[in-house]
Formats: sequence, structure tokens, C-alpha cells
Amino acid sequence: MSRSRKNQHSDRTTLLTTASVPIPAAVPVLQRNPDDGLRYRTLLRFCDSWQGWRDRRRVARTLAEKDAAPAGFRTDFVERLAAECFTRQEHERRTTRTAIAVLDDAIVSARHSAHALQQRLPDIAQRHADAAAGTVEDGPATSAEQYDTAQQRRTRRLRAQQAAIDAAVAERQQLLHRIDQAGEQIDIALQARRSHWAQLLVRVELLTAHYNRRARTYTRSASRRTSLFISTTDQLITDPAWCTPESLPHPPTE
Repeated sequence: MSRSRKNQHSDRTTLLTTASVPIPAAVPVLQRNPDDGLRYRTLLRFCDSWQGWRDRRRVARTLAEKDAAPAGFRTDFVERLAAECFTRQEHERRTTRTAIAVLDDAIVSARHSAHALQQRLPDIAQRHADAAAGTVEDGPATSAEQYDTAQQRRTRRLRAQQAAIDAAVAERQQLLHRIDQAGEQIDIALQARRSHWAQLLVRVELLTAHYNRRARTYTRSASRRTSLFISTTDQLITDPAWCTPESLPHPPTE
């Protein structure tokens, strides 16, 4: 690796540290993109079909004993596929909940910071009012000022008064800016929470579709010599109950 390329790598690493990247810039880096469609490879398709061939007699015997509807078609292998799908979906959900918990912590921290800053505004306003309402005397206050003219003393004290007023105004503006920054961090974190959950729903739907393809391959092979018909739209494995936009955990209120 050349020296320039090493420097580029070092610079990129420095930019992504928590000390140098604020939350608004770091959130896009932390986002997880939806997974690509899961590939249903030929070997896996053959294994599912072979498993259906093995269960063909059992399925025929079961259907002869009980007229099972396609939606109610369950075997040990279908149950195993459903359990595997649910396990992977739960893993995705826990990963997303972890990311959301980090964002919730950032929201709470930003809210506490904004509240603490707002608590300082009345004190600044009082100092600004006291400085603006103060009267400027031109009499000597120390022995060193007795040799100054009244105009010199008055001008110097007016400058000090104006400096106190300007300092209060500048401090107030800085606090308001920091409060606005905290509000922006909260808005970005709230949007990131919704984005994380939306991407989770996409990943869950991809997993459900993949395992339904496997279940249908197995079922077609298992029911080849029976009257059972499995449509390509039959959902042998369904999405979990929490797989809705409304199931997004509520953001912290404190």
C-alpha cells in the first residue's frame, strides 16, 4: 500500500470516530441497507424437493385421514422452515432494536442538554437587563481615577457597560444555537428510528418470501401424487405479528 493511500485510509478512519463525527453526520453511516433478495440456489432447491419426495407417503396418508386445506398444510419440515425463518426474523428485530436503543439514548441526551441550556437563559436575560439598566457615573471610584477627567471616566464606564451587554447577547445567541442543534439531533434521530424500522420490515418480508419459496418447493414435491394443490400465492409461512409500521417502539418521552 502506497503512503498516500495509507494517509487516505487514516483520514477516513479519523473522520468516522465518535469524537470527530456528530450524530447528524454519523447516522447515515450507521444505517443498515435492506438485504438483497436471498438466492434460492439449485442445491438447496434440490434438497427441499428431495425432502418432499421422502415425505410423500406420509403426506398422502395424512391427507387421506384429514382433508387439509392448503393454508393448513403443515408437516415437520414446514414447521422447521417456519421456525428457522422466525429465528432469523427475530435476529433482525433484535439488531434493529439495538440500533433504535442507541438512537433513543441520543434523543434523551439531546433533550437533557437542551433543557439544561434553556435553564440558563433567564440568568442571562437578568444580567443583560441589569447591565442595560445600570447608571453610568463620572465620579472617581478609585484613587487612580481622580486624575482623569469626568468625560474619560464616563467613556470608560460606558465601554464596560456595553461590553457586558454584548457579552450577554453573545452568550444568549450561542445558547440558542446549541439548543437548535440539540433539536436537529432529535429530529434526525427520530427519522433514523423510522428508517431502521422500515428497513427491518423489508428484510422480514424478504425472509418470509424466501422461506415460502422453499416451503412451496417442498410441498409441491410432497403432494405430487395427491389432490392437494399449492398455489404460488399461498402463504405457508406468514410475517410475524410485529411486522407492521405501527409496531415501531415509541420514542422516549423524557
